[in-house]
Amino acid sequence: MRDLGANSVRTSHYPNDEIFLDLCDETGMLVWEENHARGLSEEAMRNNFP
Repeated sequence: MRDLGANSVRTSHYPNDEIFLDLCDETGMLVWEENHARGLSEEAMRNNFP
């Protein structure tokens, strides 16, 4: 991604591998991480439990 001139990456609605996120941190890559709330009610999202 760096070779292409990118400085950020947007992930999908699935849990991301911690190694990927750590590598982004180490290289200064901004990560736009999507919310993992598919199938949860608004109340469950507010209370952080399914």
